[in-house]
Amino acid sequence: MTNEDLLQALDITISQPEHGYRYNEDSIMLANFVQKIIKNATVVDMGAGCGVISLLLAKKFPNIKIVSVEIDTVLHSFLKKNVEENNLSERVLPVLSDWTRLKKEYNNCVDIVVTNPPFREAASGKVSKIVNKALARHDLSGGLEGLLDTAKTILKDKGVFYAVFLTERLVDLIALMRHKHIEPKEILPVYPYKEKNSSVFLVKGIKSGGKALKLLPPFFRR
Repeated sequence: MTNEDLLQALDITISQPEHGYRYNEDSIMLANFVQKIIKNATVVDMGAGCGVISLLLAKKFPNIKIVSVEIDTVLHSFLKKNVEENNLSERVLPVLSDWTRLKKEYNNCVDIVVTNPPFREAASGKVSKIVNKALARHDLSGGLEGLLDTAKTILKDKGVFYAVFLTERLVDLIALMRHKHIEPKEILPVYPYKEKNSSVFLVKGIKSGGKALKLLPPFFRR
């Protein structure tokens, strides 16, 4: 099933910028990686972009509330439009903010954090001149440690953290998760196709969870 088929099956319509950052298969995979959410849970989508992860989760789990946080004004405008056009305004709250502002309002009261964060370090590679594309690809808005610190602060004990990230930076993310007391529990390596190295991975962690990691069978995009 293609991304478009999945969105159509769930009756989701997505508007996004014609130029600049556009969602990709990573966001779809991450939403599908979330297999269980308790009734009446509060979910925070950090770096929500145009809202594709939030919309997919809202459709899959009809008894949850989602706070969709996006720092870029252009992407936030599309996020708001998508929430409204998919009739999800009562359950999905678009927030124009950076991550750090969540700490006070949502301190220790969130059940799940889900994020497709910027992959690249601020000083690595060529940074796009298009602002929303640069923010989506490079750590320019608080960095990976800031993201994990916010996740640790807002998650309840035993709250769940889900992310998709570059395999070449797997050690960076896993080390920071443990440092912030979000214990890695499952890792799913994703490969473009057989005979190629893993490009990204999906991870599930639990705040104050015990030490027991599962390396799941690989997923091949094609």
